[in-house]
Amino acid sequence: MNSYHIFFILGIVAQSFILLFPKWKKTDFIKLFFMFIAGSFGMLPFKHEISYDFDLHLVFSSIIAAFFLTATCASRFITHIGARTLIVLNALVLFIVCEQFGCSHLFFILLLIPTFATIINSFTNLDKHFGWQVFFYLWFCAMSVIIGVLHFLKGEILNISVSDFGMLQIPPVSAFFVGASFLYILSNIWYIFYMIPVPTSKRESFSVRIMKIKRHMQLLAHGYVRQKNDTLGNIIILIILPVILFVNYQYAFISSDMVIFFILTLIPLVSRFGLNSEES
Repeated sequence: MNSYHIFFILGIVAQSFILLFPKWKKTDFIKLFFMFIAGSFGMLPFKHEISYDFDLHLVFSSIIAAFFLTATCASRFITHIGARTLIVLNALVLFIVCEQFGCSHLFFILLLIPTFATIINSFTNLDKHFGWQVFFYLWFCAMSVIIGVLHFLKGEILNISVSDFGMLQIPPVSAFFVGASFLYILSNIWYIFYMIPVPTSKRESFSVRIMKIKRHMQLLAHGYVRQKNDTLGNIIILIILPVILFVNYQYAFISSDMVIFFILTLIPLVSRFGLNSEES
């Protein structure tokens, strides 16, 4: 077992404690126990596996455990985000998409539509309405998922699991942030898919499903915290952040992957300590 796998697993475990911390219950220890039990199935050898790879199975096991915890505790993983968080993440997602596909790509152009709403919201009271609060939280979830998918597909997870085969390795600290952000991204995927108006079982009627979605919307709106309008501060963020990202991209002072996964890890931590000030 090498340090990459250990730090990836530690990242998932640390993030689970951060997300559950504010409303920690005694039963959470039981859930964490069953999380490890579920993850242990990942240690079973694959069908037709010739040579058992312990490190690969360990990472696979931790991913299964993360899925299990998300399925059982996702509603408690809700984090508080506000207009400034949206601006930061919006800048990141546009930067990543532009870097990988180009600024003239259709995907980038489509992302400009909700981005426009994010910018308008930074200088107005657009988010005082319930519908916009739900929209902005879903947009936040979508952005984190886009960032995660693009980077995981680019190889961060694969680099950890098959690093022994000579692929480009990432620093152990980065592996920690990848693991932590992986669990957080899973919960955001759950928030998005729960909005799909399709019954999840034969016993669930369409009307019941709609009622559940309405309750889910209340949960998302609760996660969005209105902040006092700070026009100057928002302008500074809108100008300075893209410049910093561009300069760092040109001169590679810090790995962009490290920065992105660090921010995704930091968001729930900041939320848990109540740094998003609610508008009075």
